[in-house]
Order: sequence, then C-alpha cells, then structure tokens
Amino acid sequence: MRSLVTTLAVACLSTTLMADSYVAGVGTVNFDPNNPFGVDPTDSYISALTIDGTVNGGTAFLIDPIAGALSDFGVSVVLADADPTDNLREVTWSLFTTNNRSLYDGLNPLVLNPLPSGADPNFLAFSVGDPFGLVGIPNSGVDLGADFVRTVGDTIVTYTRLDGSTYDEVSFGNDSPNPPGWPRNEWFRTFFLDLGTAEDVTGFVVNQVVEVVPSPGVLALLGVAGLAGRRRRD
Repeated sequence: MRSLVTTLAVACLSTTLMADSYVAGVGTVNFDPNNPFGVDPTDSYISALTIDGTVNGGTAFLIDPIAGALSDFGVSVVLADADPTDNLREVTWSLFTTNNRSLYDGLNPLVLNPLPSGADPNFLAFSVGDPFGLVGIPNSGVDLGADFVRTVGDTIVTYTRLDGSTYDEVSFGNDSPNPPGWPRNEWFRTFFLDLGTAEDVTGFVVNQVVEVVPSPGVLALLGVAGLAGRRRRD
C-alpha cells in the first residue's frame, strides 16, 4: 500500500498534467531548401484554426477563418503519463477530415493561391501550438508539467488513405531542446506534408515520447516519499 507521502507526490505529478488549451491550425506554405528552417512561417495561409482545443478533450473542430464557418478538419491531442515516477510523457496528436475527404480537399481553395511572397504553396502545414505568435497566442502548446528536454526514440506517423488503408512512417528522430527564450514546459510541433500526399490521405496520427525534467518541488516530494518507504520497511 502506498504511503501518504507517496500518494501526495504522485498526485502532485498528476495535477501538473491536467488538460489545458492549445492552439492548432492547418494551412499552406512553400518549402524552400535554401531557407535554413525550410519555410518562412510568416509566408503562409491559414485554412483552419482553433484557439481553444483541449488536451485529452477529444476532437477539436477547426474553424475556417476565410469562410467564417466550420471547416472540414478535426484535431485531437492526447498527453499520457503511464508512469508518474519517470521522466517520460507520451504525446499523440492527429489531423483528419471530418467527412473522409482528403486533407487536400479539406483546404479552403483560396489557400492554394500564390502566397504573399508570390511563391506557390507546395506543402500542407499543421501546427500544434503557436511558437511564432502568428495568431497572437504565442507558445500555446501542450503543457508537459515540467521542462521539455527531447524526443525519445523514433516518432511514428500513421496515415489513413482514401480507401481506408493505413501505413506507417518513421519521422523526426531525436529533438533538440526548445531554443533559448522559448518556454521549456510547452511542447509544440509543426508537421509538413507535401500537397501530393495530402491528396491521397484523409488524416494522420503522430505518436512520440518526450523526456522532461520534473520541477525541484516534485523531486523533493519523491525523495521524501522514498525515505518514508524505507522507514516502513526498517
């Protein structure tokens, strides 16, 4: 049976993972191999957006800001912590159409026009979080409850085709820590999918494990819990 202190420590870890709101959006960009980041985030169009998706809250239905109506896109973000005593969290996030059309067909046709720079869009971009503050709510990603360090192992992307079949792809690999000045407890990611592939799939699910560093207060509680456990056995 758990001691009271152990229970409190686990409860403290769990409360840091309470559902929170996130920004998510889908749009179009131009991938430029001469750009060190691949794309210019300001040279893009937003086709669908939510500013109040809820982590572990089921599907968030995105609004098309151009049409001023509900879009064909839905998003889901799940944060899991199978073992509150380790430093790992599992993040699963997905983008899909709500009517089984392709992701390409779900885009507002206007975002397929030339971008503000004049370049033609060639990739669909899907973001969880807003690290660049494009919609005025910077860094509103997934609160990990502790400082994000890196992605552990491979990231698995599962695509669903128009015919209902699925296939997996390994992506990303290890992540670097968030750049200096960006919040370290917020997880965010932008996923790029070429428009050709977007014409053939109705959605995708991304699963990855991230490593975090618990706050000093939580570490102290766990240390006290360990001492209490040893005293009971003495």
